[in-house]
Amino acid sequence: MKIFFNVPNPVDDETFSSWLFRCSSSRLTVISDRGGLLARPDWTWSGGLIKFDDPDFDVNTEFFNRACDIVRIDKHLAAILFQFHDKEVVSWEHRCWFCPECLRDDVKEGRTPAWRKTWCSSHSVFCMIHKVELVKLKGRPSYSKAWDAYVQICNQNLIASTWSTERFVRLRIIFFNRIKRWLSVGADSGEINEIQDRLFRRLFRVFLQLPTQRRDAGIARTFFHQGRMKKHTDLITFKENLHLCHQISEPRSRFGCMMLLGILLEIIPQIDSLIFQRYCEAEKVYFPDVLGIENTIYFGAINREDYKFLHGYLGLFPRRNWPRLDAFLTQQDDRYQRAGVCSGMMLGESL
Repeated sequence: MKIFFNVPNPVDDETFSSWLFRCSSSRLTVISDRGGLLARPDWTWSGGLIKFDDPDFDVNTEFFNRACDIVRIDKHLAAILFQFHDKEVVSWEHRCWFCPECLRDDVKEGRTPAWRKTWCSSHSVFCMIHKVELVKLKGRPSYSKAWDAYVQICNQNLIASTWSTERFVRLRIIFFNRIKRWLSVGADSGEINEIQDRLFRRLFRVFLQLPTQRRDAGIARTFFHQGRMKKHTDLITFKENLHLCHQISEPRSRFGCMMLLGILLEIIPQIDSLIFQRYCEAEKVYFPDVLGIENTIYFGAINREDYKFLHGYLGLFPRRNWPRLDAFLTQQDDRYQRAGVCSGMMLGESL
């Protein structure tokens, strides 16, 4: 079904800037200003971080309104069509993970490759259509990143690993889907579910904390990051670190982090997590011992100011509802008290 006149139809789940790039390069498009459809977002400094405008999901930008005028489409319809309901969307400059099979399918169907909205989430790990882990775009993401990614996979020699074997990928997808369902239910049903949803999302960031000269990496990044780990500047604050870390994490660390939290919050029953551990052992992939995981994982070393922020960031929650999480946090409380960072105050309690 043709949605718009004289421009290509959006691909299912396509981002706004990706669709505009395809419009700008299509022979079917009848417009006077093709260059005006190419997203070149402005940016500003925000503390120690660069903040970009969002040409995909912000309908209040000048770019969105100008682009709609150029292709002569209704702005309200475009806003509905390209909206993306995800709490953890990554910023423009970090949208670099994609499914190569989706891009190959685009070309097979005779169209320019399209960038998908689901790839723009910091919880995105797999392509649920092709059952493969996402791949990283080399180079800086731009308005042409879908085409750039397709060129990359055409020229790329992939190295097989036990992490990418079909049965191991499918097992990880089973656990990934279970955690995602838990999150989707928790966000929409009752106060305690809202608390556990918030707790999961914030612990997810703490476990993926970026390493700096003064701080170690979060435990999920330490355990699961592949390759050399870059140390970031000490100029970014603890708060800025937690804002950025999950956005630039690779799927392997994201998934490992989800599994750690799935065990601590008892989303994954112990019998199932032991099955996962046996698969990891068979594939020679490291995962901490499930039976003693509370004693193996940890928060990073922080100072008094950072502890005060962490306490407020995690907020108030009933630790007794999650015994394994409570056991883990008790260990962290003891560590921070011995280090003189806090004076016996427990995480999750009122100040």
